[in-house]
Amino acid sequence: MANEDDRFQKDIDLEQVPPTVQHAIQVSGWVGVSWLWIDSFYIIQDSSADWKHEALQMHKVYKQGFLNISADATVDA
Repeated sequence: MANEDDRFQKDIDLEQVPPTVQHAIQVSGWVGVSWLWIDSFYIIQDSSADWKHEALQMHKVYKQGFLNISADATVDA
């Protein structure tokens, strides 16, 4: 998502997100997790200022996490 208005969109068309995100949603459902943090939905990807600001908060996200899924070797995340 490229801009701040898009970042707070309430409904996301699952057919429009990359397969990696679709798979993360599926895995989350399998383990009974209702909330899923996807960095690219919350951090403006083409903004170094937003990334720097949000990166300082990431410890809070990961500290409260139940399960971390990493898509390190994909081109569509």
